[in-house]
Amino acid sequence: NDVSISRNQETRSQLANAQVLIATHGAYFDLLQHYGDLFSLKRVKLLIIDECHNCIKNSPYASIMKQFYHTLDFEQRPRVLGLTASPLINIKKDCTDAELGDRLNELECTLDACVVPLCDLGLDMESIP
Repeated sequence: NDVSISRNQETRSQLANAQVLIATHGAYFDLLQHYGDLFSLKRVKLLIIDECHNCIKNSPYASIMKQFYHTLDFEQRPRVLGLTASPLINIKKDCTDAELGDRLNELECTLDACVVPLCDLGLDMESIP
């Protein structure tokens, strides 16, 4: 019906001009899949990923990075800021240092970023209110 088409076009127009988009990883993945023209990572300057420790294996986070981010030319990729308090989650007690290093490396490669602990920034947990 004409009203639905008009609303859809209006919504697309508003989204095309949006400066900020806040979405869950699952919702953003769906938007990238179905509305890639509006939500392409080429349009993004800064991609902030909360709970980025979940960006492993075939999670929605990892799928966004592998299918939409890493497929862009380097110059077209947004900057990535991954946030987590638990970079190494679900680690077994007998996990070796080499295995821990591999997990961190996987995370860094998937996010195209470097793990930077607070202490490397001159901060510690006591200094954060």
